[in-house]
Amino acid sequence: MSLLQKFQEVYFDAMHLQEALEAIPTECDCRNGEAHLAAKCCCVAKPGSIASTVASHQGCLVHLGKLNQSLGTLRADWEYQSWTDQRDEHEYVEPKLQSRISQVLGLCRLLGMMIETLEERIEQFKASCLHADLQRIKESAADLKKLVTEMNGLL
Repeated sequence: MSLLQKFQEVYFDAMHLQEALEAIPTECDCRNGEAHLAAKCCCVAKPGSIASTVASHQGCLVHLGKLNQSLGTLRADWEYQSWTDQRDEHEYVEPKLQSRISQVLGLCRLLGMMIETLEERIEQFKASCLHADLQRIKESAADLKKLVTEMNGLL
């Protein structure tokens, strides 16, 4: 898999996570945080709710797992075979390309930090089922959307 394909995989996983976060019902009547985030609770099944659409039935936990896996693969491959280390000494790489790759990698690092924060918020909501904790998770969707939009502009 090429570096571009790995970046794209991370991008699409982040985009799907952001959409799944937005689809989480804003009220948790089930009092089961994990089921609520996994889209397997009575809140999701409410008729006419956004979360009852087919696209969100996997819930954000599944998409979070996929994104973590894609980020892990990208990091491992990048650390194992650094793109700059693999070039021949005389091979020319366009400075614009080098700059874009550096920018995307910076966004991937930022995404990793966002995911850590999101995971903490998810664990807190699972333990408390409080509306305020759920709102912090939903706020993560807006931050993630900004990052995904910026990443899309570079890819």
